[in-house]
Amino acid sequence: MTDLRFRIRPTGGPPVPLPTRRFSVRQTSAIWLDGMYYLYADVVPWDNLYHPNTYDTSIHLFSSPDATVWEYRGEVIGKGQAGEWTANGIATPGACVFGGRVYVAYSVRGNRDGSGHRFLGVSVAEDPAGPFVEVPGLRLVPDDVDYAQDSPVLLLDDPCLVACNAAGTGLGDECLRLYYRRSLNDYSDPAHRGRAIEYGIRTRATSGADQAWGPSDLVLAARPGKVIEAAEARWLGGRLVLIVLGYSEGEMAVYLSTDSHTFAPAEPHLLESYLDIFMPAACFRLPGLIPGPDGQVRHLTTPGDIDDQGHYTQWVFPVTCL
Repeated sequence: MTDLRFRIRPTGGPPVPLPTRRFSVRQTSAIWLDGMYYLYADVVPWDNLYHPNTYDTSIHLFSSPDATVWEYRGEVIGKGQAGEWTANGIATPGACVFGGRVYVAYSVRGNRDGSGHRFLGVSVAEDPAGPFVEVPGLRLVPDDVDYAQDSPVLLLDDPCLVACNAAGTGLGDECLRLYYRRSLNDYSDPAHRGRAIEYGIRTRATSGADQAWGPSDLVLAARPGKVIEAAEARWLGGRLVLIVLGYSEGEMAVYLSTDSHTFAPAEPHLLESYLDIFMPAACFRLPGLIPGPDGQVRHLTTPGDIDDQGHYTQWVFPVTCL
């Protein structure tokens, strides 16, 4: 890739908070479809035992005709019943439109308190507001880990879905690609404090909901002893933009690709180096890009506190991508 220049700058308009009803709004993923913005989000009730973390939670929906006035639409993908694989909660949505339908991926919690293994699920709907139905063939529960053991613990988390053309060089309806964090952590020795055996961002692809995910490929590896988490993946023009968290000291790093697989650091590399809109919040910064009707991104979300009790929501900022 020859052009690695990338910028997002605020346009100067006031930020808009997503409405809350005694809940906090954590990670979001947005789509544009049929004249409306739809934003899928982790919602954490204020009385949740694990607030501000998204444990024992579900996926909710907000919508807007202009990305400035948002309506809360309620829960759209809930937890499963006792004994079902999603009974302990789902979180970290990643949404996209593929083949005219809405797909939302999410992390499935192993235990209500966030401990244990985590896996990935995908649900699909004809309408952005649902009803959503899980696609069992797109469950991601790898068979290379002994799940009967307490350690090491496999975490599959932070899914991002991207619709691509067959070549993987741009937006299209031939390939649905998943980017996610895979980490293998050893908690058996307290001295290791959850030493990471493996940590990185991986990708898989499928040609449709009736096909299983293809092989897993590593696209970004964490530096030794560091954490890396996927926050966002979006086509902007002819480049796929991947934003990851915590690459070295908690920053947000930007990577670019023209083939959906090979990523190079953007120039500048860190989102914070040219975007200063981030506010104090009880959770990670978790930026989200909101695509518009023409595919351009003119809004970005990032969490911020709304009171002194640690309650927070996502704020929508008008931006320009360069």
